[in-house]
Amino acid sequence: MDSIAAYLKNPPAGEVPAAAPGAGTPGARPPIPPPPSGQTRFYGPFGNVFRASNGLLAFSPPWSSLVAYALNEGRIKWRRPIGTTPGLAAQGIKDTGSTSFIRNGPAATAGALLIIASGPDRMVHILDKDTGQTLWETELKANADGIPAVYEVGGREYIAFFAAASGAKESLAYTPAEPDSQGYYVFSIPR
Repeated sequence: MDSIAAYLKNPPAGEVPAAAPGAGTPGARPPIPPPPSGQTRFYGPFGNVFRASNGLLAFSPPWSSLVAYALNEGRIKWRRPIGTTPGLAAQGIKDTGSTSFIRNGPAATAGALLIIASGPDRMVHILDKDTGQTLWETELKANADGIPAVYEVGGREYIAFFAAASGAKESLAYTPAEPDSQGYYVFSIPR
């Protein structure tokens, strides 16, 4: 915060205030205490995971799932993989979920639909919110990113996704976007 305040006071200088004696480095975090005896801690930023030699996550699939809970009953209603690992799907291995971290979340409609996209395989899924069954899906030309917008115009419901042309190379875990495909994709929901 001190660095931000100093910059706002004098942007051309871009100065960082000197730390008070004994205060340590401005913005430095306190040291992490050691782990309990007999335990080992592993650290890494979000997105760093253990991978096998083939590039896949080093634990068994499904690697990403959508789970519906019956909170009043304290149970799981349904669970299903979201997304696929394109390179494995091409080999006939399905229902793996996505091995890439997806930042996409579902949107629910008043008509009991769940709408979610998975960027790595470029798929949009519309699910029955009570059963998790796929009602409709389609592949986009770009990699969907984020939570869809659901809106109504003239009594008709629409869903809109942003999809990026990320430039990622084709890999076992990712299907790259087609050239010039980045933008918004809008679908109308049948009545």
